[in-house]
Amino acid sequence: MRRKILSNNAEYDDYVAKATLMDDQYARTMLLHRPDVIAVMLRGILGDKAIEVEHSLLQVELTPFATRGVKLDIYAQGKDGTQYCIELQNANEGDLARRTRLISALMDASILTRGEAFKSLPNTYVIFVLQEDCLGDGKMMVRCDRTKEGSKKPLGDGCHFVFCCLKYVDTDTDAGKILHDIACPDHTKMYTQEIAKLTEFAKTTEKGELEIMIPAYSMSIKEFGASEFQRGIEKGEERGIKKGRQEGRQETELRISQRLEGILKRFDLTDDERAELVREATEA
Repeated sequence: MRRKILSNNAEYDDYVAKATLMDDQYARTMLLHRPDVIAVMLRGILGDKAIEVEHSLLQVELTPFATRGVKLDIYAQGKDGTQYCIELQNANEGDLARRTRLISALMDASILTRGEAFKSLPNTYVIFVLQEDCLGDGKMMVRCDRTKEGSKKPLGDGCHFVFCCLKYVDTDTDAGKILHDIACPDHTKMYTQEIAKLTEFAKTTEKGELEIMIPAYSMSIKEFGASEFQRGIEKGEERGIKKGRQEGRQETELRISQRLEGILKRFDLTDDERAELVREATEA
């Protein structure tokens, strides 16, 4: 894929060229208010063409009082009430099975209200898309349900777990096509029309860059700015933790502001519009 117009920032151009839905910040801006695209992903991965998503949220925190919580990359609710979580993982964070167990438990806890019957719990799916074969099965997809020991019959608790490995993607299958596109940066090489069109919009149009790419790039700078933030903390050991944190934030915000001002010069924006975009990016 070649963009028609490059910016004067090589780092930004490289980010645009390489961004995929496996990147947290890009996925967050790409899939915002796009339950239709999330539904396409779910249909392909689960092999169920009847799935319709009623609403979706990104980076959802489930944090029970006084215990460890989790942040879900993609949360969706189907029109039939089924709850879905999609986790996009580039690194092996370990204890995958127990992490899945916690996510499933917290999803259930956030659904059922006090006094509500257990039969009201909907079906849930926890889906991991992984770069590496964290389970060691050598397969593109491993589906797990709780079963009764001996008979291996389903327990029927409505909990379903799916682990997808990008290392073994088979594009001869519908699931493989979706998984390929999730990890592909180039819309011209994608199989799925909906993901390809959204990627083309984000990466090759001015509106797409302003709405998707630039906010994602800004968030990525903040992520990489963690080292500057940590340096501020370390300085805080001598001059006060509060001042150290402030220095780390200021360095990151200045970096975002300087880079975006240069990138935004090629867009047909007023000075006020440009300043507002920079302000939103630094405050996000």
